[in-house]
Amino acid sequence: MELDIDNAPSCSFGRKVDIGGNSIIQLFEAQVIKSPHAIAISGDGCQKISYEKLNHMASKVQNIITRKIFPDDYFVVRLLPASVDFLVCQLAILKSGLTHAPLDPGNLLTTLIKNIASLPKPLVITRKNLAFHFTIPDNASVLYLDDVECDEAEGQIELRLPGIITTSIGYSPLFFFTSGSTGEPKGVHVRNSSLLNVVNVACETYSLHDNVERCIFFFSTGFDMAFYQTWPFLTTGGTIVIPPASLRTDMVGLHKFLQTESITVAIFPALVAFSLVQSLEQFSTLFVRYLSRYHQM
Repeated sequence: MELDIDNAPSCSFGRKVDIGGNSIIQLFEAQVIKSPHAIAISGDGCQKISYEKLNHMASKVQNIITRKIFPDDYFVVRLLPASVDFLVCQLAILKSGLTHAPLDPGNLLTTLIKNIASLPKPLVITRKNLAFHFTIPDNASVLYLDDVECDEAEGQIELRLPGIITTSIGYSPLFFFTSGSTGEPKGVHVRNSSLLNVVNVACETYSLHDNVERCIFFFSTGFDMAFYQTWPFLTTGGTIVIPPASLRTDMVGLHKFLQTESITVAIFPALVAFSLVQSLEQFSTLFVRYLSRYHQM
């Protein structure tokens, strides 16, 4: 079954707040110019990626994406966990002016395959060790990030490519699959204007322009909160801190991670947030300015 993409509903997020800027890319690239050596991402194997390096890495992936996409294709599926890979590819896709549908490789395999098969000729970006567990549907082409690294080592990739910035109000950078309670794939478009609003609301809520924040990337990459936990901070000079996957079920270890990594903004599912609050008396003080549970904005 192929999704009726053109008639899929769009979604918006709460009240409207405007602090300027026409696209997520413009806001991010302003930070690259302003603070190129500031750390954009840490964690994920102790990597520390600066804004300049993140932009550089995304441009290389963007180059490959634009070579593999045909004129009538516009869906790119990121089949990646919370990682540097995930954020690099999201930035690359936004630079390319395409629509990306994020999927978490930890989800049920049959659901992943059905969701990918429902899209019109998608390009799937993943790692070979992640795709090993199932067969990519025939309607999709695949870009393995392992091959991008091999080509880079052999000098076959141009190092820079100008960003293709789409600022149209109607442009949909994101397409999120919903729970699929009917057993068939369903999803919603998220417009460019809605994404900007998410960033703007977060900037107001957490005073992001007044402080350089360190936010933990905790949610599943297939969930809309993965965007809310990352791009408001990457467009204001903050740092995204990626925890080990094991900490998603280890409250003691998670509490210590928040302290060790000097996390200042932490947004969690309600049960996780409540568990952390209940355990505060057992541990030393955190650096967290905002400890929030996920809620609809």
